[in-house]
Amino acid sequence: MIVYIFEYEINSGMEQAYWDFMKAAGAPFWLQFPEVKRYEVYSKIGGHGSFEGRVELENFADFEKIWSHPDLSYISQKTAGFTHNTQRRFLVLDKVFDSK
Repeated sequence: MIVYIFEYEINSGMEQAYWDFMKAAGAPFWLQFPEVKRYEVYSKIGGHGSFEGRVELENFADFEKIWSHPDLSYISQKTAGFTHNTQRRFLVLDKVFDSK
């Protein structure tokens, strides 16, 4: 499993427009792909950025398929117009320690 993470700030005064866009187009873009297991956005306490988005996928091939989709450019450009200080990274699952 991999998790694509993006940390960001929403531009001042654009909060409602950002969330409206995410509901109408941003989140549906990611969720249209059966390879996306989860798409979540968190408000952060500490660290870089006020928000953290997470897209959970099985592998990098799934990410590359989505990243090559022709609508990604529109979604990325539109999102960039609402946000700043964006940083991206991946998490790759190594091991799960279960409490049971």
